Amino acid sequence: RPRFLVGLVSLILSLLYCFPIFVTWCNWGIRDWDQHFFYLEVPRLTVTNYHQFPLWNPYYCGGFPMLANPQSRVLAPTFFLYPLLGTVAASKIDIILHVFVGVVGAYYLARMHGVSKISSLAVMAVAMLNGFYAHALTAGMPPFLSISYVPWLIIGVAKSRRDLRFMWVSGAILAIMFLDGGHYTVVLAAMFVGVYYLIEAVCQRSWRPLFLAAGVIVICFGLAAVKF
Repeated sequence: RPRFLVGLVSLILSLLYCFPIFVTWCNWGIRDWDQHFFYLEVPRLTVTNYHQFPLWNPYYCGGFPMLANPQSRVLAPTFFLYPLLGTVAASKIDIILHVFVGVVGAYYLARMHGVSKISSLAVMAVAMLNGFYAHALTAGMPPFLSISYVPWLIIGVAKSRRDLRFMWVSGAILAIMFLDGGHYTVVLAAMFVGVYYLIEAVCQRSWRPLFLAAGVIVICFGLAAVKF
């Protein structure tokens, strides 16, 4: 029951936060959205019309890498929505799902650090339901969707101190962020991972945290190697 309630509250908050998306359901966004709809529509057409894997974008500058474009979201966990729903509708559902993932992650990150259940709602709002996230997406910067994975990354990094399996979880989350087009956020998140483990190494006077940091980065590169 508690997990169900957390999920329900998170979903309601996510839908309320994304309410303007529903008002203009069929509309494109402003600024860079035309560019990113292009990056999403080409692989959608490649899959649905030509039944090929979208390695290449033939409509851009006489031909340009599609999968290898750092901003591409071809291997994002939610890309399956685009062939099913179309680019505009899928993009809006994609935003809602990312907000939901981030809100739930922020809640459990707060609870892991001893914050009360009620106060954790404030953490959810500060972490995800903020102006930065709204403005970035309004201006057409879907690479910042991957910020929603950051709370889960921090949870994995913190738990890896006692359980090595979470090193794999952290590396996998970093890889998903990169495959989701989050090249900016991956660089910042990797810096966080490095600094966190470095402080741990100094405090513990141990090499083990540095081994964990290296492990997370290697796992990230290994799982996302096809795009790197």
